[in-house]
Amino acid sequence: MFPLIGTARFEQISIFDCNAILREIRAQGHERTAEDVHNLLDQIFSYAELDGLRKNPMKRIKFVRHERKNGRCLTFQEEKTLIEISWGTTYYRAVVLMLYCGLRLCECASAKVYDEDDRFIWALNSKRSKAHNKFTFKLIPITPMMKPYVELIHCTQEVQAHSIGNFISEKMGNGITSRFLRHTFNTRLAKFMIAPEFREFAMGHVSSSVNADTYTHYLEIKDTYFSEFQRVDYALELSPTSSPT
Repeated sequence: MFPLIGTARFEQISIFDCNAILREIRAQGHERTAEDVHNLLDQIFSYAELDGLRKNPMKRIKFVRHERKNGRCLTFQEEKTLIEISWGTTYYRAVVLMLYCGLRLCECASAKVYDEDDRFIWALNSKRSKAHNKFTFKLIPITPMMKPYVELIHCTQEVQAHSIGNFISEKMGNGITSRFLRHTFNTRLAKFMIAPEFREFAMGHVSSSVNADTYTHYLEIKDTYFSEFQRVDYALELSPTSSPT
Protein backbone atom coordinates (compact mmCIF):
# COMPACT_ATOMS: atom_id res chain seq x y z
CA MET A 1 0.00 0.00 0.00
CA PHE A 2 2.96 2.31 0.54
CA PRO A 3 3.48 3.24 -3.15
CA LEU A 4 -0.14 4.43 -3.35
CA ILE A 5 -0.36 6.26 -0.04
CA GLY A 6 3.25 7.30 0.32
CA THR A 7 3.94 9.42 3.37
CA ALA A 8 0.41 10.83 3.66
CA ARG A 9 -0.72 11.45 7.23
CA PHE A 10 -3.45 9.19 8.55
CA GLU A 11 -6.10 11.90 8.49
CA GLN A 12 -5.18 12.80 4.91
CA ILE A 13 -6.03 9.37 3.46
CA SER A 14 -9.22 9.75 1.45
CA ILE A 15 -11.84 7.48 -0.02
CA PHE A 16 -10.07 7.93 -3.39
CA ASP A 17 -6.80 6.64 -1.92
CA CYS A 18 -8.55 3.60 -0.48
CA ASN A 19 -10.29 2.91 -3.78
CA ALA A 20 -6.97 3.19 -5.61
CA ILE A 21 -5.43 0.56 -3.34
CA LEU A 22 -8.29 -1.86 -3.97
CA ARG A 23 -8.32 -1.21 -7.73
CA GLU A 24 -4.58 -1.88 -7.95
CA ILE A 25 -4.92 -5.22 -6.18
CA ARG A 26 -7.92 -6.29 -8.25
CA ALA A 27 -6.18 -5.26 -11.46
CA GLN A 28 -3.52 -7.85 -10.66
CA GLY A 29 -6.22 -10.51 -10.41
CA HIS A 30 -6.06 -10.88 -6.62
CA GLU A 31 -9.76 -10.66 -5.80
CA ARG A 32 -9.52 -12.48 -2.50
CA THR A 33 -6.60 -10.31 -1.35
CA ALA A 34 -8.58 -7.20 -2.29
CA GLU A 35 -11.42 -8.38 -0.08
CA ASP A 36 -9.05 -9.01 2.81
CA VAL A 37 -7.43 -5.58 2.42
CA HIS A 38 -10.87 -3.97 2.24
CA ASN A 39 -11.86 -5.59 5.53
CA LEU A 40 -8.55 -4.66 7.15
CA LEU A 41 -8.79 -1.00 6.15
CA ASP A 42 -12.40 -0.88 7.31
CA GLN A 43 -11.37 -2.18 10.73
CA ILE A 44 -8.49 0.31 11.03
CA PHE A 45 -10.64 3.31 10.18
CA SER A 46 -13.52 2.06 12.33
CA TYR A 47 -11.25 2.00 15.37
CA ALA A 48 -9.95 5.44 14.46
CA GLU A 49 -13.52 6.70 14.24
CA LEU A 50 -14.33 5.28 17.66
CA ASP A 51 -11.31 7.10 19.05
CA GLY A 52 -12.49 10.36 17.51
CA LEU A 53 -9.56 10.64 15.09
CA ARG A 54 -11.53 10.80 11.85
CA LYS A 55 -14.51 9.41 9.97
CA ASN A 56 -14.24 6.05 8.26
CA PRO A 57 -13.89 6.60 4.48
CA MET A 58 -14.43 2.87 3.87
CA LYS A 59 -18.11 3.21 4.76
CA ARG A 60 -18.67 4.90 1.41
CA ILE A 61 -16.94 2.22 -0.63
CA LYS A 62 -19.27 -0.43 -2.03
CA PHE A 63 -17.44 -3.71 -2.35
CA VAL A 64 -18.71 -6.92 -3.91
CA ARG A 65 -17.65 -9.90 -1.83
CA HIS A 66 -15.36 -12.27 -3.67
CA GLU A 67 -17.00 -15.65 -4.21
CA ARG A 68 -14.74 -18.18 -2.55
CA LYS A 69 -14.92 -21.62 -4.04
CA ASN A 70 -14.27 -24.58 -1.80
CA GLY A 71 -13.88 -26.93 -4.72
CA ARG A 72 -15.35 -30.38 -5.04
CA CYS A 73 -14.52 -33.90 -3.97
CA LEU A 74 -12.00 -35.66 -6.17
CA THR A 75 -13.11 -38.86 -7.84
CA PHE A 76 -11.27 -42.03 -6.85
CA GLN A 77 -9.45 -41.98 -10.18
CA GLU A 78 -8.41 -38.35 -9.71
CA GLU A 79 -7.19 -39.09 -6.20
CA LYS A 80 -5.19 -42.07 -7.41
CA THR A 81 -3.67 -40.02 -10.23
CA LEU A 82 -2.72 -37.15 -7.91
CA ILE A 83 -0.96 -39.47 -5.46
CA GLU A 84 0.97 -41.12 -8.29
CA ILE A 85 2.10 -37.94 -10.05
CA SER A 86 3.16 -36.24 -6.81
CA TRP A 87 5.13 -39.27 -5.58
CA GLY A 88 8.82 -38.38 -5.50
CA THR A 89 8.24 -34.63 -5.78
CA THR A 90 8.61 -31.94 -3.12
CA TYR A 91 4.80 -31.71 -3.05
CA TYR A 92 4.17 -35.31 -2.00
CA ARG A 93 4.05 -34.72 1.77
CA ALA A 94 1.70 -31.74 1.51
CA VAL A 95 -0.61 -33.55 -0.93
CA VAL A 96 -0.89 -36.52 1.44
CA LEU A 97 -1.52 -34.37 4.52
CA MET A 98 -4.21 -32.30 2.82
CA LEU A 99 -5.86 -35.33 1.28
CA TYR A 100 -5.76 -37.74 4.22
CA CYS A 101 -5.67 -35.39 7.23
CA GLY A 102 -7.66 -32.45 5.87
CA LEU A 103 -4.90 -29.97 6.72
CA ARG A 104 -4.72 -26.54 5.19
CA LEU A 105 -1.50 -26.05 3.23
CA CYS A 106 -0.21 -23.54 5.78
CA GLU A 107 -0.65 -26.17 8.51
CA CYS A 108 1.33 -28.94 6.80
CA ALA A 109 4.77 -27.76 7.92
CA SER A 110 3.79 -28.12 11.59
CA ALA A 111 2.32 -31.62 11.25
CA LYS A 112 3.84 -34.41 13.32
CA VAL A 113 2.83 -37.63 15.05
CA TYR A 114 1.28 -36.64 18.37
CA ASP A 115 3.83 -37.05 21.17
CA GLU A 116 1.31 -38.39 23.67
CA ASP A 117 -0.49 -40.83 21.40
CA ASP A 118 0.98 -42.06 18.12
CA ARG A 119 -2.46 -42.83 16.74
CA PHE A 120 -2.96 -39.14 15.95
CA ILE A 121 -1.48 -36.43 13.77
CA TRP A 122 -0.84 -33.14 15.57
CA ALA A 123 -0.84 -29.82 13.67
CA LEU A 124 -1.21 -26.13 14.35
CA ASN A 125 -4.68 -24.84 13.61
CA SER A 126 -4.30 -21.73 11.48
CA LYS A 127 -7.90 -20.64 12.06
CA ARG A 128 -7.74 -20.54 15.85
CA SER A 129 -6.89 -17.35 17.68
CA LYS A 130 -3.54 -17.45 19.48
CA ALA A 131 -5.33 -15.87 22.41
CA HIS A 132 -7.03 -19.23 23.02
CA ASN A 133 -4.08 -21.46 23.78
CA LYS A 134 -6.17 -24.62 23.88
CA PHE A 135 -7.17 -24.12 20.27
CA THR A 136 -3.79 -23.52 18.64
CA PHE A 137 -3.55 -27.14 17.53
CA LYS A 138 -5.75 -29.98 16.38
CA LEU A 139 -5.60 -33.76 16.42
CA ILE A 140 -6.52 -35.95 13.47
CA PRO A 141 -6.77 -39.73 13.87
CA ILE A 142 -4.47 -41.69 11.57
CA THR A 143 -6.89 -43.45 9.25
CA PRO A 144 -6.10 -46.59 7.23
CA MET A 145 -5.63 -44.25 4.26
CA MET A 146 -3.03 -42.15 6.07
CA LYS A 147 -1.20 -45.02 7.78
CA PRO A 148 1.05 -45.98 4.79
CA TYR A 149 2.37 -42.41 4.68
CA VAL A 150 3.15 -41.81 8.36
CA GLU A 151 6.91 -41.76 7.72
CA LEU A 152 6.39 -38.65 5.58
CA ILE A 153 5.41 -36.75 8.71
CA HIS A 154 9.04 -36.66 9.79
CA CYS A 155 9.94 -34.57 6.73
CA THR A 156 9.39 -30.87 7.35
CA GLN A 157 9.85 -29.28 3.94
CA GLU A 158 7.49 -26.34 3.50
CA VAL A 159 5.81 -25.79 0.15
CA GLN A 160 4.70 -22.43 -1.22
CA ALA A 161 0.97 -22.18 -1.94
CA HIS A 162 1.35 -20.86 -5.49
CA SER A 163 3.93 -23.54 -6.26
CA ILE A 164 1.81 -26.54 -5.28
CA GLY A 165 -1.27 -24.85 -6.71
CA ASN A 166 0.40 -24.54 -10.10
CA PHE A 167 1.68 -28.11 -9.90
CA ILE A 168 -1.77 -29.58 -9.19
CA SER A 169 -3.54 -27.39 -11.73
CA GLU A 170 -1.06 -28.16 -14.50
CA LYS A 171 -0.82 -31.90 -13.83
CA MET A 172 -4.47 -32.60 -13.07
CA GLY A 173 -6.38 -30.13 -15.24
CA ASN A 174 -10.21 -29.98 -14.98
CA GLY A 175 -9.92 -26.90 -12.78
CA ILE A 176 -8.58 -28.97 -9.89
CA THR A 177 -6.69 -26.97 -7.26
CA SER A 178 -5.14 -27.69 -3.86
CA ARG A 179 -8.42 -26.63 -2.23
CA PHE A 180 -10.07 -29.76 -3.58
CA LEU A 181 -7.90 -31.98 -1.37
CA ARG A 182 -9.18 -30.74 1.99
CA HIS A 183 -12.72 -30.80 0.62
CA THR A 184 -12.17 -34.41 -0.49
CA PHE A 185 -11.07 -35.42 3.01
CA ASN A 186 -14.20 -33.96 4.58
CA THR A 187 -16.45 -35.54 1.95
CA ARG A 188 -14.87 -38.96 2.42
CA LEU A 189 -15.46 -38.68 6.20
CA ALA A 190 -19.12 -37.97 5.53
CA LYS A 191 -19.35 -40.91 3.12
CA PHE A 192 -18.11 -43.25 5.85
CA MET A 193 -20.70 -41.85 8.25
CA ILE A 194 -18.26 -40.08 10.58
CA ALA A 195 -20.32 -37.94 12.96
CA PRO A 196 -20.46 -34.22 12.08
CA GLU A 197 -18.95 -33.32 15.46
CA PHE A 198 -15.96 -35.58 14.81
CA ARG A 199 -15.54 -34.18 11.31
CA GLU A 200 -15.69 -30.61 12.58
CA PHE A 201 -13.08 -31.31 15.23
CA ALA A 202 -10.71 -33.03 12.77
CA MET A 203 -11.11 -30.28 10.19
CA GLY A 204 -10.36 -27.62 12.80
CA HIS A 205 -13.43 -25.58 11.96
CA VAL A 206 -14.05 -22.47 14.02
CA SER A 207 -17.42 -23.06 15.59
CA SER A 208 -19.25 -22.10 18.73
CA SER A 209 -19.91 -25.80 19.25
CA VAL A 210 -16.19 -26.45 19.73
CA ASN A 211 -15.27 -24.84 23.01
CA ALA A 212 -12.93 -25.65 25.88
CA ASP A 213 -15.34 -28.20 27.36
CA THR A 214 -15.72 -29.92 24.01
CA TYR A 215 -11.95 -30.05 23.54
CA THR A 216 -11.45 -31.68 26.92
CA HIS A 217 -14.26 -34.08 26.14
CA TYR A 218 -12.59 -35.19 22.91
CA LEU A 219 -9.38 -35.98 24.73
CA GLU A 220 -11.34 -38.06 27.21
CA ILE A 221 -13.02 -40.09 24.46
CA LYS A 222 -10.08 -40.22 22.08
CA ASP A 223 -10.34 -44.01 21.86
CA THR A 224 -13.79 -43.65 20.36
CA TYR A 225 -12.61 -40.74 18.21
CA PHE A 226 -9.79 -42.88 16.81
CA SER A 227 -11.96 -45.96 16.33
CA GLU A 228 -14.56 -44.02 14.36
CA PHE A 229 -11.95 -42.90 11.83
CA GLN A 230 -10.78 -46.46 11.20
CA ARG A 231 -13.83 -46.86 8.98
CA VAL A 232 -12.29 -44.45 6.49
CA ASP A 233 -10.67 -47.09 4.30
CA TYR A 234 -11.19 -47.09 0.55
CA ALA A 235 -7.81 -48.34 -0.66
CA LEU A 236 -9.52 -50.95 -2.84
CA GLU A 237 -11.37 -48.18 -4.66
CA LEU A 238 -8.05 -46.62 -5.66
CA SER A 239 -6.28 -49.83 -6.67
CA PRO A 240 -2.86 -48.11 -6.71
CA THR A 241 -0.40 -49.24 -9.36
CA SER A 242 2.64 -47.83 -7.55
CA SER A 243 4.00 -48.05 -4.03
CA PRO A 244 2.98 -45.14 -1.75
CA THR A 245 6.38 -44.96 -0.03
